[in-house]
Amino acid sequence: ELHREIALQASAEKMSINDWAIEAFEKAVQ
Repeated sequence: ELHREIALQASAEKMSINDWAIEAFEKAVQ
């Protein structure tokens, strides 16, 4: 259970980093 919780947390962090990267990319393109 704990391992899965950690995996979900890590994946959520990865998603937010991804969102940030996409935002930064879009700003750079403009």
